Amino acid sequence: MASGVLRYDRMVEDALKGVLRAALKASEKDGLPGDHHFYITFRTGHPGVSIADYLRARYPNEMTIVIQHQYWGLEVDEHKFAVTLSFNRVNERLVIPFAAVTAANGITSLSLTRLKESVTANLCSSTSRPQY
Repeated sequence: MASGVLRYDRMVEDALKGVLRAALKASEKDGLPGDHHFYITFRTGHPGVSIADYLRARYPNEMTIVIQHQYWGLEVDEHKFAVTLSFNRVNERLVIPFAAVTAANGITSLSLTRLKESVTANLCSSTSRPQY
């Protein structure tokens, strides 16, 4: 029998990053539908993050990007995504592992981090079994 606890917080985080991965993958070929957009916050110092040095200097801890109208070359795989964005009229390629993502919002302003925290709090605070 396994020892320890079930890490629901990590399970929820992995599932939510899977939602982001699937949404980006669906947008990879045909672009974003309608007015949809992504706000994605990530840790700039996380291993595997590739951004221009001046961006890393400006955002030493976290950075939020917007993927909406002006983005190019979106590529998504199981572990990371890459996209070219314009910063002050200079195109820069960013490579961001999903493990570096700390928050992501879409047009509905659904915060994956807040949802994860809410679900985790509800799961962890439940001390009694449901009554049937």
